[in-house]
Amino acid sequence: MKPLYQDLPFTPASYVNVYKEELPHFIVPWHYHPEIEIMYILEGTGTRFVGDHVEKYSEGDICMVGGNLPPP
Repeated sequence: MKPLYQDLPFTPASYVNVYKEELPHFIVPWHYHPEIEIMYILEGTGTRFVGDHVEKYSEGDICMVGGNLPPP
């Protein structure tokens, strides 16, 4: 399976953008984009895939992902 390129809806002139996802399930497909991403988990548990790393996440976790991970 290949990761999908995700085109984020933010302007290039923006330095920081905040996006809050409120869904019953975390359904983001395996993806990459050039921007750095910081994820903070407010509630819930699951499995996080970042590059070639797989780990569990739960409420209160924070993760910073570099740009273009996983490599296209």
